[in-house]
Amino acid sequence: MLHIIIMAIVPTFLIMGCGALSTKLKNFPSDTDTALNDFVFYFAMPFLLFISMATTPIDEILNWHFIFVYFLAALIPFIIALLWLWRSNSPPKSIVLALGISSPNVAYMGIPVLTTLLGGQVLIPITLATVMFCLFMAIGVVIIEISKPDTSLLHVIRNGMLSLIKNPLIVAPVLGILVSIFHIQIPQVFAHICNVVGATAGPCALFAIGETLMRRKAQFEIKFLSIALLLKLILQPMLVLIILYFIPMNPFWSASTFILTGLPTLMICYILAQQFNAGLNEAASLILISTLGSVVTLSIMIMLLPHLWPTLTMVSR
Repeated sequence: MLHIIIMAIVPTFLIMGCGALSTKLKNFPSDTDTALNDFVFYFAMPFLLFISMATTPIDEILNWHFIFVYFLAALIPFIIALLWLWRSNSPPKSIVLALGISSPNVAYMGIPVLTTLLGGQVLIPITLATVMFCLFMAIGVVIIEISKPDTSLLHVIRNGMLSLIKNPLIVAPVLGILVSIFHIQIPQVFAHICNVVGATAGPCALFAIGETLMRRKAQFEIKFLSIALLLKLILQPMLVLIILYFIPMNPFWSASTFILTGLPTLMICYILAQQFNAGLNEAASLILISTLGSVVTLSIMIMLLPHLWPTLTMVSR
């Protein structure tokens, strides 16, 4: 079991450490983390999500049990966090931080951790979880727009639709699903390009996370972080286990959901905070501390996998 934890956790945080070290040593220009994040967001992840959906039968993609379980596991912490934050913060800040608390770093950290544990087939749950986050993010943007004075409903709907249409993490998997539905044959050369470019998503994202965390100067608010980390790293995975008790799935999908919800806060939380100029300090500190804290919580969760699902097949076993 120690071998599994080392194989799943250590490489992930070593690559992040390399990114942090490069920032400390000033090996790259100061905007390298932004460039890497843009590359992952606009190219590597969309290529990976597209090819994983396009090459998977549609009946395997539309796992409604997983979609419902993951949706509940994200929605409940989001509502709890939003009700807690809304009392003493502006709507944009409340939405941004509630999204950060309820949204795991699925796209960036989920790929290296889960593929090490369960193999390449985890790209399906990772893609579905990523699409659901993008939908949550769009809903959050709509709520922020509604909260603004003198904002028309038409303007809100237009902004919400545009945020979805312009998001490559939505467009790419949707196109892949259409390819799967209509059994469109993908040229071998293009499929190879997708696989090669997509394979860079995990390492580049982790390196960029390390750079970003080293570059952002976070000031810690103990009360906020304590409650936020409790919701993110402990309540959310426990919530999954409770939901799975009533809505059971096979070991692979159950374990994937469990580990995905145990991942730390996603980096896009900080980007949203920048976009709306709300909660920058809290977002930066939440990302940093949840990432460090997940070393412990993810290790414990991985140790629990064989006990929770004895028939689960793990790649690193």
